[in-house]
Amino acid sequence: MDRINNPVQSGKIKSGNLWVMDDFNPELILNDILRLNLNTVNVPIRVDIPSRTSLTMTINETQKQKAVELIEVLTHQGVQVMLEPFPFIQGGQFGETEWNPADKKRWFMLWQTTVLNPLINTIAIPYQVWGLNIASNLVNFESMESDWDAMIAETRRQYGGIVVLRTNWWYTASWSPQTQQDFTAKINRSYWKLVDFISIDAWFELNNQAVPTVDQIKASMTSTEVYNRQQNILQEIQRFHEVTGKDIYFGGFNIPALEYGLKFPWNEAVSNVKAPIVQANGWTAYKETFEDTPYFLGFSVWVIGSNDPEYSYRVEPEAALVIHDWYYDDPCSEKDLEECRKELERLQRETAVLQEQVQELEFERREWLVREGELINRIEDQQQILNEIKRLVDNGT
Repeated sequence: MDRINNPVQSGKIKSGNLWVMDDFNPELILNDILRLNLNTVNVPIRVDIPSRTSLTMTINETQKQKAVELIEVLTHQGVQVMLEPFPFIQGGQFGETEWNPADKKRWFMLWQTTVLNPLINTIAIPYQVWGLNIASNLVNFESMESDWDAMIAETRRQYGGIVVLRTNWWYTASWSPQTQQDFTAKINRSYWKLVDFISIDAWFELNNQAVPTVDQIKASMTSTEVYNRQQNILQEIQRFHEVTGKDIYFGGFNIPALEYGLKFPWNEAVSNVKAPIVQANGWTAYKETFEDTPYFLGFSVWVIGSNDPEYSYRVEPEAALVIHDWYYDDPCSEKDLEECRKELERLQRETAVLQEQVQELEFERREWLVREGELINRIEDQQQILNEIKRLVDNGT
């Protein structure tokens, strides 16, 4: 395959996430990159962790090698890579949001020395990786501001690419002052000003309907229906941007193609009723809400490269069209389009003239056919006369 040169608007990120347990099939991944018009892939490196409270963390070398082989392919194709250490807790039985060791100070030291530093030295630097997501969704560690400050500084000392820290989605409720205070504390943490942009796993609980319309979903973004929280997600994301001064990026985002997919989008089995229109309507609502927002950088689709047709997060054809056209960079400028329109009008005028000429020629052709028929009849008449004269002569008459 030639180098991928997808037309994505300059400065925007259209990414796809991979799942550490997939095969990292380059053909499937490249097909999804083309199908969705992506310019980036979030490549996870599996970090094996025995339990939710453990301080033992080991990079899985087998999965790392698969990731490196894929990174070589993606880099050769001109696709940006965001590298991410992915906590794989107790064989994948628990998500990273549940990781909660007692000695968190020691955790920061170990994560830096046994996970980040080796990934920087063996992958990020030698393969010229575009970005490094130092951690994702570690909600039990987010209050430790000075430790994150130090980790970001040390990472930047070693690595010159993009550095981000991904935070998990949150909720506030109009009837719960505590949730609003927690949100205010979250966005005012010092380390957000040290990363390149704010990365959010955007699994916000929006709407109670089984199959909501685009307009219903957009309305839910400013007043969520789930548990009657009335959360204004759009306003809170804008506040996150204003307080930190950083652009916003959805580092993990999708909607299960199932009924109630916008109620609990983080639940891949939220319903047993397939509904691709829910996924498509959700993506359309987010696109119409954020596409023209200056501080919004883009998103990463969860997941790409999967060949499981039953996986609810697999991007269905209806949603794929929406994603493809989000931040699609039309290579023609307005001036080019105007020139194309003028050229088209000129060709249309020439075509009309040619069609008139064709009609005139067709009329003349029919006239000549009539005259040709008359001449043939006259020639046949003359030939009969000549034949009669010849007969008479031959008979001596």
